[in-house]
Amino acid sequence: ARAARHRRHARANAELAAYSLRALDAVCERTGIELEGRGRGALKLFDEQRALGHGLAEAEAVADLGIRHRALTPEQAVAREPALAEGAERLAGAIEFPDDGCGDALHFTEAVSQQAAAAGAELRLGTTVHHLLGGRRGVSGVATDRGPITADAVVIAAGSYAPRLTRPLGLRLPIEPIKGYSVTLPLAGADGAAPQVPIIDDARKIVVTRLGERLRIAGKAEIAGFDTRLRERDWRAVREQGLARFPRLAQRLAEAPSH
Repeated sequence: ARAARHRRHARANAELAAYSLRALDAVCERTGIELEGRGRGALKLFDEQRALGHGLAEAEAVADLGIRHRALTPEQAVAREPALAEGAERLAGAIEFPDDGCGDALHFTEAVSQQAAAAGAELRLGTTVHHLLGGRRGVSGVATDRGPITADAVVIAAGSYAPRLTRPLGLRLPIEPIKGYSVTLPLAGADGAAPQVPIIDDARKIVVTRLGERLRIAGKAEIAGFDTRLRERDWRAVREQGLARFPRLAQRLAEAPSH
């Protein structure tokens, strides 16, 4: 994309991210649901000065939206996350985003559903929505594999499948599916070597996140339509790249099962 278009879209994404964090915090405060790791901050790592400079320029471009950042030397990055000490000589620097963090999405949605049910909501799990009922003048419900459900309003939270639901109503959503890969490793006996702060590895395009006693490694962005098949070589590559900065941890997890 052209530079001006890239900046415009980057700001739009940053505004959406900032709004999402505010909304998430409001839900947690109102419900008392705790997200382990939220507010812990995040570190974005760079192995080259040029890439670090580009990353800092991107961070500066959205700083006025309230997205705080701080440039760190390799020594400061290791002080912030001691697990990086093993490969500190490869680091050119890092950017800390103190307001970022992580959370267990499954735990969050389960907790929200429990509170919703306690408040009187009816949960219909294992139900497939085929299409929306109604037309261009309004939606009156949804058609499911267990019969129709009428409603005064419908909230669509179907991700990349949302355009399939809205297109017959004349609403085209600019959403396309992107397939990523993630590997979850149990940390039993290896938690002392695992990072505590979420890591964004710029060089490897990998994210490493601690979720309690598990380590989540995620990466890749594959444009494959709605193909949900997972190739073993790809998830193995994500696992290898995610552990590359943590050789001691990699050794301890060598025999650990992956999910």
